[in-house]
Amino acid sequence: MLVDFCHHNKCLKGCLMSFIVYRISTLLRQMLKSVSIGTNLGLYYLLWTMLTGSFLRYRGALTPSLASFGLSREQTRRSIAALSEGQWQIPDLVTALQIFVLKEGKWQPHRYDGYRPIAADLTGFYRPQLKDNAGKHYYAPAGKALPAITLGVYGAVGSLKGQRLVLLRGILKPEEEDPRDATLQKNLVKTASAALQDKEVLVVDAGFSLGELFECACARFVVRLAKNDTARRNYLPVPKERGRPCEYGEKVCPLPKTYQGRTIPASAPDKTSSWEYKGRTIRADIWKNLVCPDAKPGSAMFHVIAIHDPKYEDPLLLGTNLDVDARVVWFLYKDRWAIEQVPLAGKKMLGGSASFVHSKESRHRLPGLMLLAGSLLSLVAAAEEAIPTGYWDLQCQPTIGRLQRALGKVTFSDLPQGEEFSQIREKKSVHSHLLKGVSGHRRQKRWKLPEPARIAA
Repeated sequence: MLVDFCHHNKCLKGCLMSFIVYRISTLLRQMLKSVSIGTNLGLYYLLWTMLTGSFLRYRGALTPSLASFGLSREQTRRSIAALSEGQWQIPDLVTALQIFVLKEGKWQPHRYDGYRPIAADLTGFYRPQLKDNAGKHYYAPAGKALPAITLGVYGAVGSLKGQRLVLLRGILKPEEEDPRDATLQKNLVKTASAALQDKEVLVVDAGFSLGELFECACARFVVRLAKNDTARRNYLPVPKERGRPCEYGEKVCPLPKTYQGRTIPASAPDKTSSWEYKGRTIRADIWKNLVCPDAKPGSAMFHVIAIHDPKYEDPLLLGTNLDVDARVVWFLYKDRWAIEQVPLAGKKMLGGSASFVHSKESRHRLPGLMLLAGSLLSLVAAAEEAIPTGYWDLQCQPTIGRLQRALGKVTFSDLPQGEEFSQIREKKSVHSHLLKGVSGHRRQKRWKLPEPARIAA
């Protein structure tokens, strides 16, 4: 009986794996629809290599990872050439995946009082030995910024079968002339703000400033503020009988802070509200119609909300230009954490943190494809039935790790074939007239010094 039960489970698992492999291949086919023939085949193999975890096993080595997937030497070289020299762009692949997922209708966006969160963040792929036009990104364990390839990501937050997931809308690479994080962050805010649809709200962490959001003319935003942040009233105080008239409004300090050994008390809130959430009472102190500390009355206004949750010691300070209930702002910001899943899947689960390539295109394309592959893996893992790791995994959940371990057994020969995949194929180009091998490298003999000159040197 036990042997029959195990055999039945193996058959079910095999059928499920075949379905998932076909499902992933269909998603990749939709993503690569706009890529030219030949190049799309190289990217198809490269993305499958990422999803099977070969980069994680080989510590980011590109050629051994492709070879372990079962590719021949020629197929491996073509995949590398498609990565570094192919005529394609990552934003086109992201858009194709977004359109396909929305057309299926399984993923549903989150709504709070009609507002939908759009999360954005920066993520860095650390390259300590890369010195040619590399930027820097803060690394918490080191306590300082290290050389890195930084990418900006943003997407809509929603749910798929009860799991909170981000549907990517864009992956931005830094400018070639100015690879600094500050420049990339400003470009990310501009791009994400311009793409906001009706009642969509850009949600960002404390690394983004209020001045940056106002400068980029973001229509709707929620941003986390530092504990010691201050603001000013949007009106002038009552003039005194003597002295110069005030040019700035009264300063507002939402939370108490210490300055030069003395404690500055918090300003009284304009409004207070509370609500129940999972058995605990959450209180919000609200200050309305404020301006930035260095701005005069009449400038762009925002509201400050201090969330006091008994689960945490420190309150959460948020800034927004939405005129809605504090509970809605709190729920919008909670959904920002979903954007952290994208670099977690791409860098940690698929091995993208060790993608050491050096060409000018590959150094940005490979990390971008890792983020895209991690997002795709998250969507597939949440949508399909969970695959147990072994007989001990009795209550398995549809997580990325379980799916990635199951896909680790997939090789090149397991990929589906058929008419629907006819566009993903090798380009039949005429190349018999071209030089090949060493003759095709166009190398020149190295010039050597004469014998007396070399002896003198």
